[in-house]
Amino acid sequence: MPSQFEMPPMKIQEEKFEYSYATEDLRTIERLLNGLNEDAYREKIKLLSDYSIGSHVRHILEFYGCLLIQNAGGLICYDNRERNGILETDPGYARAYIADLIRYVDSNIEDSELILEAKTGLQDDSKVRLRSSYSRELYYCFEHSIHHQALIKVALNEMDLVEMVSEDFGVAPSTIRYHKKR
Repeated sequence: MPSQFEMPPMKIQEEKFEYSYATEDLRTIERLLNGLNEDAYREKIKLLSDYSIGSHVRHILEFYGCLLIQNAGGLICYDNRERNGILETDPGYARAYIADLIRYVDSNIEDSELILEAKTGLQDDSKVRLRSSYSRELYYCFEHSIHHQALIKVALNEMDLVEMVSEDFGVAPSTIRYHKKR
């Protein structure tokens, strides 16, 4: 009996990569920040272990920024990203950072091979290195962002501000397509 995980050989075609999903994701966050006041951005939400919307925005933007900064060196390690507390407390600064990220992503960076390094140990310096690519890691940043947007939506709901975002905010495109088919 064949394994359910066996796959036929794949032929990968050369293609031009499209990154508009990432810029649209960043613009979605920017639109949220345009309508959110500073107090709401900074408010710690008990349901989210006392993290704020700003905490999640900072985290999203740091991952995108880490990829875009470290990409040139060929080695990406999200564990070594710069932590920028201003992104967490100043929505104006976060909007400016988003504008910079969008400009960089829109500059049509060529896809390139990368090494992803991840620190796996809690008590030691254990790590793993994996082959990856710029396009794969940019898609990871997008998916990672969607996950944190779902948490942001929880915060908005707790603050009675959920009407600020669409029903699809924080929902993966594949889930949206699945629900539309049902």
